Amino acid sequence: MSMAKPRPIGFDPANPRAAGLSWPWRGWTKTATRRLSWLHRWLGVVMCLFFSAWFLSGAVMLYVPFPALSAAARYAGEPPIATADVLIAPAAAAAGMTVEAASLVQGVQDPLYIFQNGAGQTVTIDGRTGSPAPLATAAQAATIAARFTHTPVAAVAGPYGYDQWIVHQHFDPYRPFYRVSLADYKGTQLYVSARTYQVLQLTTLHERFWNWAGAVVHWIYPTIIRRSYPLWDNLVWCLSLVGIFTAAAGLTLGITRMRAAMRHPKHPGISAFRGLFRWHHLLGLTAGLTLFTWIFSGWLSVDHGRIFSTGIPTGVEVAAARGITLPDALRAVTLADLRALPPSAEIDFVALDGQSYLVGHSAAARPAILPAAGGPIIHEFPDAALASAAAAAWPQLDFQRLAHIKPHDWYANLPDAPLPPHTRRVYFTGQGEIWVDIDADTGIIQDVMDPSRRVYCWLFDGLHTFDIPGLPAHPFAQKLLMLVLLAGGFALSASSVVLAFRRVRRLAPKSFIKSTKG
Repeated sequence: MSMAKPRPIGFDPANPRAAGLSWPWRGWTKTATRRLSWLHRWLGVVMCLFFSAWFLSGAVMLYVPFPALSAAARYAGEPPIATADVLIAPAAAAAGMTVEAASLVQGVQDPLYIFQNGAGQTVTIDGRTGSPAPLATAAQAATIAARFTHTPVAAVAGPYGYDQWIVHQHFDPYRPFYRVSLADYKGTQLYVSARTYQVLQLTTLHERFWNWAGAVVHWIYPTIIRRSYPLWDNLVWCLSLVGIFTAAAGLTLGITRMRAAMRHPKHPGISAFRGLFRWHHLLGLTAGLTLFTWIFSGWLSVDHGRIFSTGIPTGVEVAAARGITLPDALRAVTLADLRALPPSAEIDFVALDGQSYLVGHSAAARPAILPAAGGPIIHEFPDAALASAAAAAWPQLDFQRLAHIKPHDWYANLPDAPLPPHTRRVYFTGQGEIWVDIDADTGIIQDVMDPSRRVYCWLFDGLHTFDIPGLPAHPFAQKLLMLVLLAGGFALSASSVVLAFRRVRRLAPKSFIKSTKG
């Protein structure tokens, strides 16, 4: 039978040091603090340049985002399709193919069908002859670019499989590309798909210059890395995760050492450090939380389904919303249907709720939608059809209602994925409330907002770009707040760079230091 050690007279359990004693965990805390300090020091040496670059490039991206050619700009630049020249019906042109997406555009001379399968492979068929269209030539790319912008062409380069401004995977079905430089003062360059004869990207000299200091740095986007999506995705995810540990260690140490400094018996204060270490400590106490939340939310930008849901419908759900296969939808379309549409720069063939539709896009604000089964042209899919399609795609859920999204709905105006202006939201209940957003102009499911996805939006968009309810309505205040916090994060990161340089310089061989001075 063990006996407890007698306590000394005057022992106070709340203050063991008063009796000259200490709890065992005090030694553990000191050891943990030393190890955490060592971890933070050397992770900081590795990560400080990344932190500085991320904050500085983030400020650039507030003013110059990554170049992108919107669908509206593309429709405005493309010529109307000569539907009278189409002699092959869509189903005949797609015979023998597995089709998941189909459209019609105007090539250099003849209309062209563009078919994609589930693997993202693209086949282009001549609408006049029904034969596969060859890859466009450089001369044809120049003609397409000049027609698109009504500007003379200065030079054509390519075709390229990859380029810095077409490195994203959504360009994969359209590779290779010609890069066409225009003879204008903006230094405009257009990217023309040799496979589909379409202009799919446009950049200016101003955008290219600032993006080398903005998005390319911020996203770690050099072509040699980004062209391999798995490499880029895992690299940025792992690097950001290391950044989270670095920031968390620094924030913990900063608070621990502030508490120790404030308990100093003779000279209490916020920080016991001197010189640059003191500035680093004070900046960590003021900007450290900002740094941590930005690195954490930046890490979530490449979550891609690792922790949270992606919001992307599955192939089974898309097929159920269509109600019929796309080849079946194509069989319902006749040449007379094509010619019944008003002049269109692009015609998409769509299946929704068991019906076949033609969607004609042009410079007009709304598309022209023609049911293949007959009927008048409409300018948006009926709410009943959208609700029925969504209910068919998610039969295990209980349908509640369909609603028009409010203009300032926070989930509809996220900067990384804004919804089209005429999107409808279908509400379901099941495992939590689930929202399905469908574009009434195209019949395409835009996203699936389950509880996991909504939490992701708060953690990523809310923390990373301050897109919280009410603030986006005041863009000047939002941008000013972000700039102030970015400046604080950059100052903290810059102090880390100087401290890291000093530490590495002390460890470097003397011969190396002399050579760098010389």
